[in-house]
Amino acid sequence: MSRRRPSLLPLLPYYILLAFFAVETTPPAHAFGAVDPPPPSSRRCHSRRDVLRGGGAAAALGSIVVASVAVPAAVVNADVIRSPGRCANGVGDGCDALSDDNGYVKSLQSKSRDNREANQREALNAYYMKNYPDVFAVSDRKMVRRAKDGSYALYTPEEVRELTNDGRIRMEYPRSKGGRIADLTQRPVLVLVEER
Repeated sequence: MSRRRPSLLPLLPYYILLAFFAVETTPPAHAFGAVDPPPPSSRRCHSRRDVLRGGGAAAALGSIVVASVAVPAAVVNADVIRSPGRCANGVGDGCDALSDDNGYVKSLQSKSRDNREANQREALNAYYMKNYPDVFAVSDRKMVRRAKDGSYALYTPEEVRELTNDGRIRMEYPRSKGGRIADLTQRPVLVLVEER
């Protein structure tokens, strides 16, 4: 159970007034032996320096009060962020607590659990292609992905040219989000439509 500290927000106007009065009662610099300033004119009672000093003190005190009020909210929200266990790809001891008997969340967790291997394979291929683009480069062979299972096969450039002319190899961009979105941050790959 979390304990909340009382809010200081209702006291904010009093803190601001206190800051203004503290500036007003501060002795001027000439009280400490400095040269006497010229007497103020009858039209203005305060110098710009006094006004800016008072405003700066009020702003500083106000920001301190607001920061002290915001801290308890962050502490209270931290309890919400913590989960009772781990739930990744719909698998883990915290999945039941996170779903909280919500049918929609449970269905999303089951879909994620079913597509777990495909999503991990897709993420791994995307990681390699984005960070190490030459990982699939082979000396004199071309890597062609098989459409039916996603594995790669090696072909010579002549074989690739023949298969492309026959219409059995096409270029396509890798897809993400379960095949819904074409990932244009990766290079297109050769895909073998059907095997011999």
